[in-house]
Amino acid sequence: MPPYLIAFIALASLLLLISFSLFIFVLLNGWIIVDMKPVRAIKFFGFKKEGKYLLLTFTCKFKYRKPSGIYSTKKEAQVAIIALQEKDH
Repeated sequence: MPPYLIAFIALASLLLLISFSLFIFVLLNGWIIVDMKPVRAIKFFGFKKEGKYLLLTFTCKFKYRKPSGIYSTKKEAQVAIIALQEKDH
């Protein structure tokens, strides 16, 4: 097998993996609040710790959140941010 074919297969596989992971982030995402900003996150359904779900954020960081801190839309997260800001004042 020629070396350029091996390199092509490796790059194509990497591109496919990145595309698939971005596709998952768009379809199965939830929203959480990080530093008063809404951030996309994927919930790992089987992983819980002290009643909190393990989430992978779009910035590739793992966070734990209670179910009440996970929003289904960005708009819901923005409304929650406004409520938190009003509560602080």
